[in-house]
Amino acid sequence: MRSIVAVGEAAIYFTNYLEKYPDFSFYTLNHTSAEFKVPIYTELERYEETLRGLKKYLSTVADDVTYVVSGGEHVSLISLQVLKHIKNKNVDIVYLQPDLDTLNKTGIMLHNLVHGVLQEKTRSHTFKEFTVFDLAEVKKISGTVTLGKMNEAVVHCCAQHWQAHLWLSSLDPVFEIREEKIKNAVISTLSYCDFSLTTTTNLGNILFTREKEVLLGIPEKRLNEDTNLHNEIMSNFKQYREQEVSTSIKVCGVPFEQEIVYVKSSTTAVQNKMLQETIDKEQNQ
Repeated sequence: MRSIVAVGEAAIYFTNYLEKYPDFSFYTLNHTSAEFKVPIYTELERYEETLRGLKKYLSTVADDVTYVVSGGEHVSLISLQVLKHIKNKNVDIVYLQPDLDTLNKTGIMLHNLVHGVLQEKTRSHTFKEFTVFDLAEVKKISGTVTLGKMNEAVVHCCAQHWQAHLWLSSLDPVFEIREEKIKNAVISTLSYCDFSLTTTTNLGNILFTREKEVLLGIPEKRLNEDTNLHNEIMSNFKQYREQEVSTSIKVCGVPFEQEIVYVKSSTTAVQNKMLQETIDKEQNQ
């Protein structure tokens, strides 16, 4: 069992998609439409005030916890208070990065703060991993929906791919090439690909990728009948690898008719405006 602790409207959309899976328990916190109601404050610093009943509410979370938040929302400022009560659990972070073009100055400030602090805490090994979904990127692949359903549809798309990757990564491999993990490469994002690893759709973006893990789900029928499968996989993998990026591959059997391919890209570098400006400066020299 894994507990999903969701703070804010976007994060609760994430849990709504996952409710059909029995492997999760849910803890939702927001101003409205949540199990734990957070007061609405006009002064942002008041979100640091102790929330009565919070410790008791979170006392039954599982040993494995995924904390989901989107930094553009005021309620995201309770993040450290929430995480303090589950710090003895195995916690990973899913960060739903808002479309920055849609945020006002306060929203940008909140995003920069929460996004930065949670990455730093992960880099210091307080949390296991920080995975970012860029909602502006995911919107491009979410299909055509009405304005009223757009935000929900985009986050549901994130949850769908997160759950599929989590499931695929839990399967036993039939073949793998595993490189040694790079220390502190704990800031990650996901992409999905075609079988040849030539067409990639990013669900988020990170700079200075140090490590990649390819998860390749092959239909059981093909695993048992295609005598050239190993050669194809190795040929694709060799062309996909980059010299300065440590890249692993894990091949699993899946009960479907089509291949499922995900790539987790990871970096040791905290993602922020300063890093982007440094890269831009180097490219312009």
